[in-house]
Amino acid sequence: MKSTTQKRRIYWLLLTIGCAVTCGCGGPEPPPALDDAVQQEIVEHDEMVSDQESSM
Repeated sequence: MKSTTQKRRIYWLLLTIGCAVTCGCGGPEPPPALDDAVQQEIVEHDEMVSDQESSM
């Protein structure tokens, strides 16, 4: 099983690639609404990971 750090790196990599594709590869800054959505996704993901780790 991969460590949490490795999972986070993969998650950030996928998030960055997805954002680059959505925003046009290093184009202008994404709108704040997208940042809020991404931040919420990160929070939810972290909570899910910590829940899984605490149940082990």
